[in-house]
Amino acid sequence: MTEKVFLTNLQQKIAQDNTGEFIRQKKDELSALYGQLKQKMDRGVTPQEFETLQVDLKAVEAAIQVIENCWQNHHKT
Repeated sequence: MTEKVFLTNLQQKIAQDNTGEFIRQKKDELSALYGQLKQKMDRGVTPQEFETLQVDLKAVEAAIQVIENCWQNHHKT
């Protein structure tokens, strides 16, 4: 049997996360970060800060999607 090679420690942890607990924790952390960024945006910022926060929000959304896809790829049923 061929040994799996992981590109990152995160990928390895996701692959070993048979219960889904690790990915839930990471998604919760990312969701909390998303909420913090959104609150900052909603309080009012300069146009330049607004653009930066929009990019940050998209990055957090992408990170959530990546870890979900990675988990699904390793735990196909």
